[in-house]
Amino acid sequence: MKELNTFFPKILHDASQDPEVAIVFLRELWPQIVGPKVAGRSRPEKLTERTLVLAVLDDTWRRELEKMSGILVSAVNSFWKRRLVERIAIKKHSEPQSARVPGPGEPRE
Repeated sequence: MKELNTFFPKILHDASQDPEVAIVFLRELWPQIVGPKVAGRSRPEKLTERTLVLAVLDDTWRRELEKMSGILVSAVNSFWKRRLVERIAIKKHSEPQSARVPGPGEPRE
């Protein structure tokens, strides 16, 4: 039986063909892509025309992530092993649950 990690690149490649599927994977894998601190304060919201829209809770994190946008693009593309994202757009979201990654056992949106 093949190891799971041999299938993962193919799964990500296939997911990247459809932005709606890719955003589901991005949301689920966000902590592994950017780390728990950034993932706890931001959430992938939409992927459109190679622009990843992130929701954040406040202006402080919006400004920080804007400074890190090049690093975030690189992190996503490196994880995906292909050019999935070219730009990051960051918006402040007034609903805290939308920018917070649900913990284990918590319902997902």
